[in-house]
This record gives sequence, structure tokens and C-alpha cells, in this order.
Amino acid sequence: MIRHPALSIRSVLIGLGVLSILIAAGLAGFGLLGTQLQTTALERVIVLEQALHNHNSADAFMDNLRADVLRALQTSVGTNPLRANDNETLSPREFSLEGVEG
Repeated sequence: MIRHPALSIRSVLIGLGVLSILIAAGLAGFGLLGTQLQTTALERVIVLEQALHNHNSADAFMDNLRADVLRALQTSVGTNPLRANDNETLSPREFSLEGVEG
């Protein structure tokens, strides 16, 4: 049988302390990496949310512009059903391009 030299209690305690420090440093590194990944993902989500908001704002603007142009066209040919009340916006279901020459 091969005998291993016995370690002193002091050596065992020092070894366990060094092992604990290495484990703590590894966990801290993984935590830092996870935090960086979450920060990057959150920044991408914020940019995408801003892009979606801008898209929706532009879409609403274009819808209103289209309704105003349609109202002007209908008014010019006398087919605007809301001619007496020009402050309201036409919905796409409330208009017809009949009588409008293109």
C-alpha cells in the first residue's frame, strides 16, 4: 500500500481558504458577465421600443394626412358628407372616391 504524507491541519485550512477565494472569484466573474449581457439586451429592447413608437407615430400622421387630403378632394367635387363640420376626421369606411377625377 502506498502511503500519502498526511497534511497538517494548517495546510488543509489554507488550501480550503484558497479554494473558497477561487470559487468566489469565479462566481463574481459569472455575475459580472450576466449583468453585462442583461444590460446589452435591455439597451436593444429600449432601441426597438423607440423605433416602434416612432413607426406608430409616423403611421398615425400619415393616416391623418390621408384623411385631410381625401376631405379636400371630396370638398372640391361636392361629395364630402361632413362638409358642414370640417373639424372631424373621416374614417376609411366613410368615404368614396366616386366623382373624383384622378
